[in-house]
Amino acid sequence: MIARWLTAAGLLVLMVAFGVGVYFFWGTQRHAQRVGQQAMTPDKTKPRFSLPGTVVVAQDGTLYRMQNGSFQAIASGGWMQPAATPDHQHLVAVKRAYNSSDLFLLDTSGHVVKQLTQNASSDVPQNHWSFYPRVTPDGRTLFYDYDDKTCNGCFQVDLSIFAMPLGGDQNTAKAWTSPNAGTGGDVQPQLAPGGGILYAKYALDPNTSQMYSQLWLNRWAGSPGMALTAADQNCNAPAVSPDGKQLAMICTPGGQTTQLVVAPVQGDGSLGQAAVVAQGVVASPAWSPDGRGLLYLQPQQPTGHFQLFYLQLPPAPSPGRAAPAADAKPVPRQVTDVNDFDATSAPAWF
Repeated sequence: MIARWLTAAGLLVLMVAFGVGVYFFWGTQRHAQRVGQQAMTPDKTKPRFSLPGTVVVAQDGTLYRMQNGSFQAIASGGWMQPAATPDHQHLVAVKRAYNSSDLFLLDTSGHVVKQLTQNASSDVPQNHWSFYPRVTPDGRTLFYDYDDKTCNGCFQVDLSIFAMPLGGDQNTAKAWTSPNAGTGGDVQPQLAPGGGILYAKYALDPNTSQMYSQLWLNRWAGSPGMALTAADQNCNAPAVSPDGKQLAMICTPGGQTTQLVVAPVQGDGSLGQAAVVAQGVVASPAWSPDGRGLLYLQPQQPTGHFQLFYLQLPPAPSPGRAAPAADAKPVPRQVTDVNDFDATSAPAWF
């Protein structure tokens, strides 16, 4: 019983690491309101409009594939956080159990091709967690989050970002980052334009004892890295555009209102002037395959169920031309209305 309680405590640390404190709040509200409206599974509904290509999303442990204006369940039983391989022939996804989680390679119909990690143990303190998979453009390397325990039998869960060959063995995985102890760690890796990884690094403010997150850039394994966003912006959930020229992120500069922010990526990897393109309680952005729009999650009132929203972005201004007028700000379009998607699982769109 003590082990189970401590494991649950570890999961709470993970929730902090994922930056979902706001979403947990909404989750408690949902449970109080579900009497009025029960969420429906996506395969029993249709989106308000069709999106091009294929979108894979997660709801209640099931992965759903949206194509040609309809959803189909492709894998059920603890699945979350799907990511597509560059050839669009496979997915890497997290399968979560009570005391551990593992990464699996699936085909796009949801059939398991290979288990990539082996994190479950009969000795509960030796269990591990893997989250947020991301495959490099050449399809050879898999980046992911992993709790590389620093002590035998301890329950401190600080995630580091590791890399392993997609077709290789977990024993060859190499740590890329060193997390701040007791914060939940480094999460949500993305491939950085110019090489290396972008990710969200969590830290504790010594003056306020408040947790915050920043986006960081590491060009090589073990690099000290550099911060791309300010601590007071509290940014996470990075998403790099297909052409590598823009970065979307979720920032919470104050209160419980989050912002979907887009910034240009400079030649040295730093970020240019950022623009807020949506706000509310927004989560988990993903770029369209053509890089012209963003898909993200936001709760619908009064249920608090997370729905898909699409935002068509205006073209970036050409050099020497003025930016679009304020009244040209893009308007989000709601894609779904009666589902309840996993707010920590960004859509995989390809």
